[in-house]
Amino acid sequence: GAQIFDIDTLSDPSSPYPHMLPSPESFSVAVGRMGISRDDHVVVYDQSDVASAARAFWMFKVFGHAKVSLLDGGWRAWKESGGQLVSGPSAAPAPKSYHACPQSRLIISYDQVVANTQLPSAERAILLDARSPGRFTGRDPEPRPNISSGHIPHSINIPFGRVLEPGTGRYKSSEELRKIFSPAAPLDQPIMASCGNGVSACVLWFGLLRAGAGQVAVYDGSWSEYAAKDASVISREEDEEKDKQAAESQP
Repeated sequence: GAQIFDIDTLSDPSSPYPHMLPSPESFSVAVGRMGISRDDHVVVYDQSDVASAARAFWMFKVFGHAKVSLLDGGWRAWKESGGQLVSGPSAAPAPKSYHACPQSRLIISYDQVVANTQLPSAERAILLDARSPGRFTGRDPEPRPNISSGHIPHSINIPFGRVLEPGTGRYKSSEELRKIFSPAAPLDQPIMASCGNGVSACVLWFGLLRAGAGQVAVYDGSWSEYAAKDASVISREEDEEKDKQAAESQP
C-alpha cells in the first residue's frame, strides 16, 4: 500500500532553486491524491538515500501533520527484519480531502538567515551546515554549476553522515547524537539547519529532534539559494585564516 512521495515533483515549480517547498494548496492536493487525510498516521521511508525520507518527514511537519513517523534504516532495515515486500505498482488509493496548516517555526528564509548573521554572537541562532567539509571550507567545488563553495558566516559544519550509523542508514542513539551536537549547538538554543539544497539539512533536523533539541528549523533554500544571491557574504577557510593572521599581527 505504499505510495511514492517524490520530493522533486512535490516542490515549487516556480522557484529557480531545487526542492523548495510547494505551496500549502499544492501540498494539500498532492497528499490528498495519495489517499492521506490529516487524521492518518503517515510512515515515511526510502530505499537508500536517508535524506529523502527525512525531507518528506519534515515536509509533513511543516504543513502541520501531527502523526508522522520515519522508518529508521528505511527499506533495507524493513527487508533485513523480514518485513513483507511486494513488487509492481501500488493500487491507486481513494482520494481524500487534505488541508495543510503551515508551521512557520520550522522553516527559515534567506532574509532571516542574513539577519541572523548580523546579530551579536550572544543573540544569534546557531546555524549548522550539513555539507561535506571540503564544500564548507571552500576547498572543494559545489556539484551544481555556477555555485561557489564556502559557507554562511558564523555557521558550523556537521556533515549529515555523522548522525547516522555507518553503512546502515539508521540514526545514532539519542545519547550519541547529544554528544555530537552539544559542543557546537547547545540543544536549548534556537538552531537552524542548512545544506546544499534543503534535503540533507533535514537529516540534521531529525537528528537534532532525536537528541532533544526544542527549537530547530530548516533553511529551505540552503546553499543553492544563498550562494546564488549577489548580496550574500560568503566565508571561506582561506579568508578566515587571513583575517585571523591580520588580527594577530595588530600591535
